[in-house]
Amino acid sequence: MKEKGKFIVIEGPDGVGKTTIINNLKKEYPSAIFTREPGGTKIGNDIRKILLYSKESIEKNSEINLFMISLQETTKKIIEPALKTGKIVISDRWYYSTQCYQFYTEIKHTKTPIIKHSNSNNLMRKYLKNYNIIKPDLTIVLQASWKTIMERINKRSKENNIDNFEIKDINFKKKVYEYYKYLSEFPNYDNIININTEKSIDLIIKNIKKLI
Repeated sequence: MKEKGKFIVIEGPDGVGKTTIINNLKKEYPSAIFTREPGGTKIGNDIRKILLYSKESIEKNSEINLFMISLQETTKKIIEPALKTGKIVISDRWYYSTQCYQFYTEIKHTKTPIIKHSNSNNLMRKYLKNYNIIKPDLTIVLQASWKTIMERINKRSKENNIDNFEIKDINFKKKVYEYYKYLSEFPNYDNIININTEKSIDLIIKNIKKLI
């Protein structure tokens, strides 16, 4: 009987070095299946274009459901079939990003991180159940200092076309940073490991390979 595969998610705020690390993992695991959220499937990529680059405003509930449809499409068409054949699946973001960007950042800043995490998690559970979204076997959260992240974001914004979330103001970015900083510390967030990205890329990849 073929051994079941493994579903691994790479998470973290913008500017943490996620793209560079995933590109290196593709070299280390050429037989693995790599996907992203939103995206991954044809429908998911169409949704990605709407969510990240549409100039038209989107109602909040519509936006959330589009993210969830993309997650569901990837779950059913890519991840579950690959796991049945024993493949490793590595995703650039998963539902933690949806929870962060759609729920956590909307909760009033006067609440403490643990209350905001609890409230956003309660909201997220309903959607995950309704859409039957698969849970990762391991989530690797990439971490860096706020100073490093802002330096990287500012440099990138001068070089590339940025999406609808990257143009958000500094307060939004701080909430995203806060979400990922505390993510692994709260109850009901199991199999989450932090990796410091302010080290050499070789050491970062070596540490991630130990986990995979």
